[in-house]
Amino acid sequence: VEGPLDAIAVTLAAAGTAVGVAPLGTAFTDRQADQLRRYLGAGKPGVIVATDADAAGQHAAVRAYWQLTCRGGNPRHLIMADGQDPAGMLQAAGPQALRDALADAPTLARTMIDARVAQYTDRMQHVEGPLLAVQSAAEAIGALPPEHWLQHITYLNTLVQISPGQSHLAVLDAGHAWTRDPDGLTRKHLTERTAPVGRSIAKAAIDHAVPVGGGDVPGGLTASDTRATAGQLRTHR
Repeated sequence: VEGPLDAIAVTLAAAGTAVGVAPLGTAFTDRQADQLRRYLGAGKPGVIVATDADAAGQHAAVRAYWQLTCRGGNPRHLIMADGQDPAGMLQAAGPQALRDALADAPTLARTMIDARVAQYTDRMQHVEGPLLAVQSAAEAIGALPPEHWLQHITYLNTLVQISPGQSHLAVLDAGHAWTRDPDGLTRKHLTERTAPVGRSIAKAAIDHAVPVGGGDVPGGLTASDTRATAGQLRTHR
């Protein structure tokens, strides 16, 4: 979270299931990310990013995504109404609402996918639109530990119409690039101009992207295609 009141709100509402921590503003540093490393990775509690639901907070969430995935995390994202923060949510809706929102928080990768796909909404009817959207979203997915790729590829395939397997290959390529130089790519992403990950961006992606249909699984892939790709993902590292 961004500030001390937000941290107190999360700690009180969570009733022992989470603890709020704040960098005091949106300037989350690499040193602070290193301090959270003990909570990141398989079998560990993980981190929920709960920066304010305004432009600055959304930008901070994007930055935190790259800093946490670089350290092996699969961060989640507290969804709040536009302009709200955890303290305001506690005051307006009560502790149970904030506790439920924390428990139901989706992965931050999912909202990153929404934002990256939404950038190409007006180009989805052209050949390059879906390809560019998938390549952009694949960068976010490829930064995750490989065991989390398939669930996010499946979600991406519900947003973008693409030939079977292309999203899988795009994520494999992005994952290989990330594995070769996670620190360098993190620095690149921290300096680039990023799209916000607010609810309005996610809604735009869902409303306007062309959905995918057909097949046994999302994206028109057969079950055997998915099993084969899953094998590739498991042997990536």
